[in-house]
Amino acid sequence: MKLNKSREIGLRLLKCEILFVLFLSSLLYSSTYDSCIISLISDPYPPGSITDLVALTGDDLGEIRITWTAPGDDGTVGQLLANIYPDYCPFVYEIKLSKEPLDNFSSPVDWWNSSSWDYTVLLSSALLPGNKEQRIIKGLEEGTTYWIGIRARDKVGNWSPDLKVVSARARWKKDIIAPLPPYGIRGEFVDGKLRLKWIRPYYNVDGSVCDDLTGFIIYRSSSIWQKGVAIATLSSSTLFYEVSISTDISYYYRITAIDDASPYPNESDVSFVIDSGRNFCVVKDEVVIKIPVELQDEILGNPQDTEDDFVLRIDTFTPTVEGVAIGGYEIKALKAKELKEEKKITFSIPEIEFSIYYEKGKKIIRKVMKLTNGEFTPTKLSLFWFNGVKWIRVGGNIDKVEKKIYIKTARLGRYELRLAYRVGKFVLHTVYPKIFTPNGDGRNDIVEFQYENPEGFAPTGKIFDIKGRFIANLKLGPNSSSTSGSLIWDGRDSKGNIC
Repeated sequence: MKLNKSREIGLRLLKCEILFVLFLSSLLYSSTYDSCIISLISDPYPPGSITDLVALTGDDLGEIRITWTAPGDDGTVGQLLANIYPDYCPFVYEIKLSKEPLDNFSSPVDWWNSSSWDYTVLLSSALLPGNKEQRIIKGLEEGTTYWIGIRARDKVGNWSPDLKVVSARARWKKDIIAPLPPYGIRGEFVDGKLRLKWIRPYYNVDGSVCDDLTGFIIYRSSSIWQKGVAIATLSSSTLFYEVSISTDISYYYRITAIDDASPYPNESDVSFVIDSGRNFCVVKDEVVIKIPVELQDEILGNPQDTEDDFVLRIDTFTPTVEGVAIGGYEIKALKAKELKEEKKITFSIPEIEFSIYYEKGKKIIRKVMKLTNGEFTPTKLSLFWFNGVKWIRVGGNIDKVEKKIYIKTARLGRYELRLAYRVGKFVLHTVYPKIFTPNGDGRNDIVEFQYENPEGFAPTGKIFDIKGRFIANLKLGPNSSSTSGSLIWDGRDSKGNIC
């Protein structure tokens, strides 16, 4: 096809103009985005600042989710658009992530202009001004905290003026393992207040090392069975808290440990309780172990040295005797720093109160009624203790006001609650071991005379030789009270000599 001369000249001029514009653009283009100039039209108005940037741990491993409100191309007006020449300026948002904290810089701008970047994300499109933007940043180091900033730019290279920097931790393997509760919990009166003191836990409930502890929560309640209300949240470095003393109400305090799991921290259980009288208690289901102040050093160790501290734990087991056994309970002492059980702990005096509240949760009542054709009488309940060879009846006191059966003991170990009719007068149930050898080897060094005494007087006993000569007085044993327990003899005469 032939073109007339005027049209041919017009096309040549158009080609020259296009080439000139492209040539001029290439001259003005710089290798950095900051000096990228695409349009020959002047635009002095920058995009609006992003002031509501929020960063949160993402849902999947190595993710952080950020949200912000889309600014306008000119302040709050107009939609941000990437330039029509994507080879030059193909983005409207630049997101920078760094593991170096913002506090290491004098200002957010210095942080932005530094070269310590770990990740940079460019986004090529934006929503209309005022709409919520969201971006999931993937592939980050799990569990690592990143500081994050974002700026908007328009098609001629104007940056949003102000900068907000936030931080978030990239999603790591979900932590569902709670720490053990604090141990070594004590109370002391200081200047008219009760000072609670404790030691941080070393382990989680699964036995793994607790290396992500972030703090403690203090709870207060007027009931030993209720968690109560939180009265303080403390950092992991704070190991005491003072509370005012009430003369009208007896309070129970619980201290729990929390870790840094996200979005919700794992919290230890609340089995350890200290009352306003400074008695330390371990609570589980219907069982309470109460350690009076005078015996706390024997289980908690030296307040200035935590190496020998123990924690008490209550485990349940299936009773051994079908038809009469209601429940099985094992009281264990474990080295706090090793979680290793210590099986030979005996307290100096039988003042550890071991109580089973038979109406708590109605579980015990239901079992008793099932075994007795619908009849429940607490006086039919009795406690038995396992001495390693056989079950020994230790009886127990019935408190009909608090609805519990309890003994005062110096022994930990395995106990069973059974149906057993109580005697009407003083009875010596058993003597064990049948042969004892008081030679100090830790085996059969003490003989026990197990009794039940519903009349409530303080029992006594004496040892005589076969010729009727007095040898020694019996002492109250580890599971003893005026109504049940044992009298013991260590094989020595009244002068301390082995017979």
